[in-house]
Amino acid sequence: RAARRRAESEYAWDGLMDRLEGVYRSVARRV
Repeated sequence: RAARRRAESEYAWDGLMDRLEGVYRSVARRV
């Protein structure tokens, strides 16, 4: 169903944002 696909996309987006935030923090700490 479309609802399940949307939930999976949102879950993937959350994981992507978490990874992006982790990279940003590592870069900010390095500078």
